[in-house]
Amino acid sequence: MSVTVLYELAAPSTPETVVEQVENGTIPATLEAIRAAKEAERRAREEEQQARAQAALTLQQLFTLQEESEAQRVTIVQLMHR
Repeated sequence: MSVTVLYELAAPSTPETVVEQVENGTIPATLEAIRAAKEAERRAREEEQQARAQAALTLQQLFTLQEESEAQRVTIVQLMHR
């Protein structure tokens, strides 16, 4: 394994999962493969964060719709009892 590859693996920006995959042979011990794996991990984390943010927004919208629905139900009940 070249020194450059070792430095890349030792870099703080290299996730432990990438190091483990190189150690077990899942990822070739090349600079190109390690950088590609790091980028894939970064994209996966970013996509997960976006999905979590979207889920939180959707949940908030659901709560808002439930509140609006309840308010409309109360209005309908009041109008029926006039």
